Amino acid sequence: MSYGEVDQQSDRMAGWFKHVAKIKRGDVVAIQAPNILSYPVVLLGALKAGAAVSGVNPLYTARELKRQLTDCQASVLVGFDVFGALIDEVAPSFPDMKVLMLSVADGFGLVRRNLVGALAKHVKRLVPKMSVPHTRFAEALQHERATLPVAPDLALKDDEACFLAYSGGTTGDPKGVALTSRGLLINVAQVQSMSAERLQKPGLTAVLVLPLYHMYGGFMLASTLSNGGHLVLAPSPRPLSNLKAAFTCFRPDVFPGVNTLFAGLLEEEWFTEELASSIDITFSGATALSPSVRDAWRARTGSEIVESYGMTEATTVLTTNPLGAENRKGTCGVPVPGTTIRIVKDDGSVAQPGERGEVQAKGPQVMSGYRNAPELTEAAFDNGWLRTGDIGVLDEDGYLTIVDRLKDMIIVSGFNVYPGEIEDVIAAHPGVQEVGVVGLPDAKSGEVPVAFVVRSDDQLAEVAIHQLCESLLTAYKRPKDIRFVDELPKSPVGKVLRRTLREMAR
Repeated sequence: MSYGEVDQQSDRMAGWFKHVAKIKRGDVVAIQAPNILSYPVVLLGALKAGAAVSGVNPLYTARELKRQLTDCQASVLVGFDVFGALIDEVAPSFPDMKVLMLSVADGFGLVRRNLVGALAKHVKRLVPKMSVPHTRFAEALQHERATLPVAPDLALKDDEACFLAYSGGTTGDPKGVALTSRGLLINVAQVQSMSAERLQKPGLTAVLVLPLYHMYGGFMLASTLSNGGHLVLAPSPRPLSNLKAAFTCFRPDVFPGVNTLFAGLLEEEWFTEELASSIDITFSGATALSPSVRDAWRARTGSEIVESYGMTEATTVLTTNPLGAENRKGTCGVPVPGTTIRIVKDDGSVAQPGERGEVQAKGPQVMSGYRNAPELTEAAFDNGWLRTGDIGVLDEDGYLTIVDRLKDMIIVSGFNVYPGEIEDVIAAHPGVQEVGVVGLPDAKSGEVPVAFVVRSDDQLAEVAIHQLCESLLTAYKRPKDIRFVDELPKSPVGKVLRRTLREMAR
């Protein structure tokens, strides 16, 4: 798709949202879809119509989807036709919510769209019939009211939250992080300004495997579009052989990813030095980068991985390494321009270079707060400084290294997993008395959840808990190991000691 096509179609989507779906300024549009061509069109259309956008993991279970839709109070749910059965299960709980369905064939020419659509629906039988009233993407674009104008001043202002990205922050339950378009565009400019001669070069091609519903993926979308770059979307990176065509056809210059993605590609026979040699810039974030993966990637591609550090509450990036000689291996780089980082010790004093403490940040990309949660918002800040919940060290030159986490969050392949959510699911089983969940280091995914269970029914088997988790949790959240114990380690006031559980897990 050309920039002109994206602009024209997103204008029509704005018309559909405003004049057909009847959204009002500030209403929320939830988008639950993989990286397909219609995703950016719908995203931009929603913003043009004055809506706020909330990305939803397309692999969410009905329970998880209902929780986010309830919290964000979505007026429109944009779904993916392959998961039509999920929409059928969830949508009746929200009778006033409109449903718009996308397809992997969206954005193709008429002949190819019909061919791909028929293949998915009738041959591979990937697309189920739906009972919930809905509108297809192509129907929305062609609707007679989609051409009606939408006032340019309808879009949310720079300082109004137009993104609701869900994060657990330093606690367990996911909360809507209120982010602004100003914060996103500034964050893109902050990173690009550190290596402008390479990052702002016109016509760069980027292959995006990172999901668009994640702010890391959204950041790369904004970054590529801001430079007039060519963005290649990968709807499904599993198996990784799916990416061979993208590398072969488009020879990307820029490749953002996470440690597990890099490690997996290095194991692929098709990912040869010749095919990978086009990559000039590789970004790594969301989870720690393994030194062995970093070195092997450099040897295979010739591209040095640039490590960054950030979080959803900071739009995306707080610190990053400059490209070139100033890229300091093993660190997360220096604060991006306009951002200040400090390290605060347990006694509340600011640490000196080389001393450990909590990483705190200030900058224009930092969130305005959590949606409808003033107490949690207040707790997330320390006199105006965002508390990240991570333990880090700044060296004499201002480079940041993350050494530990205050929070109990588990990071699986770059995705945040909150022990409390898993514990709530398992604790609902009548045969469970108590449960504690922690992360165990894993060579492939960084970490995996492990559940320690105290049984109230001695006949309870591991398989029953696995089946329960399979029905209520997305795959990466499910415990990979269930361990039955007589009791959980606790403090004198009865708090479960996760550190002790982590030691037991290891």
